[in-house]
Amino acid sequence: MDDQTLSLLEKALEVTPAQWELRAHLIDAHLQGGSAARAAQLLGAAPQLPDGEAAQLLKARVESETAPSEAIVTLEAILARNKACAQAYLLLARIYKKRGMKDDARRKYGAATIIDPEIHDAELSEWLGISTGGEEVRPRGGRRAGAEGDVR
Repeated sequence: MDDQTLSLLEKALEVTPAQWELRAHLIDAHLQGGSAARAAQLLGAAPQLPDGEAAQLLKARVESETAPSEAIVTLEAILARNKACAQAYLLLARIYKKRGMKDDARRKYGAATIIDPEIHDAELSEWLGISTGGEEVRPRGGRRAGAEGDVR
């Protein structure tokens, strides 16, 4: 989304700050554009966050970039209500990857891909040493992934 469009949407949000759909669209656009800090500001300025799973997942996406420990709490709360939320497992796997927690990332990514076989994160798969079909792949550097490459 270009800067002019973002600016117009931000002005529209100033007029209707309770308009969650507009706010969520802007938050998503800022996250995709690499402006996690602005996305966090928009989230924090929301008069009320909807209770639904989609809003909680968006909150967790923002937190994963700005406050990963809070994102984990948010995602665990989502999973306590809906154990079949593949996106929550995927976000947890990405957070664990950032923290270098390969076993935890593998378990969460495995859960996400079992729930939703269409989910694929190439960077995460490579880091875990798995291919799209679940087979072992060689990580960068040519070393074999061995048992670490198995999805649990």
